[in-house]
Amino acid sequence: MKNIILIVIMGLLIVSCNDEFLEKSSLSAISAESFWKTERDATLAINGVYTVLQEQPMYGGCLNSTGNNGLSQYDCFGDNSYNQYEFEGMGNYVEGNADPSLQMFSNKWNTLYRGIGRANIAIENIPTIPLTALSLSKRNAFLGQATFLRALFYMELAMYYEEAPLILKFQKLEESYVPKNTYAELKDQIIKDLDFAILNLPDTHPT
Repeated sequence: MKNIILIVIMGLLIVSCNDEFLEKSSLSAISAESFWKTERDATLAINGVYTVLQEQPMYGGCLNSTGNNGLSQYDCFGDNSYNQYEFEGMGNYVEGNADPSLQMFSNKWNTLYRGIGRANIAIENIPTIPLTALSLSKRNAFLGQATFLRALFYMELAMYYEEAPLILKFQKLEESYVPKNTYAELKDQIIKDLDFAILNLPDTHPT
C-alpha cells in the first residue's frame, strides 16, 4: 500500500512540474543586457582581447608543435630560424605541398580573426558605457588599446597572408562571408588604427 501511495505522489509531482522548473539561469555567465555598464566591464573586454596574444599561434610560447606552431616556427619562413622536421610545416611549404588547410596557416588565421572580432566588439561597445561610470579619458585609453591590438592582428595578417578580409565591426553569421581586401587596404587601416592609438593612449601605463 505504501508503495502505491509513493507512486501516486511521484506521478502528481511529475505532472505538476512545468517548463520553468527546468529553466535555470546561469550563476556565472555574463548577459549582454547586464554588460557594458561599468569600467570593470571595459577592463574585462580589453583583457579578453589581450588573452588572444597568449594563444600558441601568437606568443604563447609553443616552440615545437605539429598543429599549434609558435612564433619561432613562423621565423622559419625567413632566415631567422631553421627547422629540420618537414612534418611540422615548413618543409611542406618549401616543397609546395602546403594548402590553406595546413594547421600552420589555418590556426594562425583563426586566432588572428578571433582577436579582431573581440577588438571590434570592444570598440563598438565601450563608447556606450555611461560617462558617469567611465570617464572620457579612460574610455579613450581603452579604445586606444583595442585599436592598437586590432592593428597588431591585421599587421600579422598582412605579413603572412598579404590579402585578407578587412572586418571593422561585429558580424552576424550571415555577414561573415566577405571577399578579401588588398595588402594596401590592410596597411591603410593599420596606420589609421595606430594613429588613433597614439592620440589616445597615455605615455605611460600603470603595471
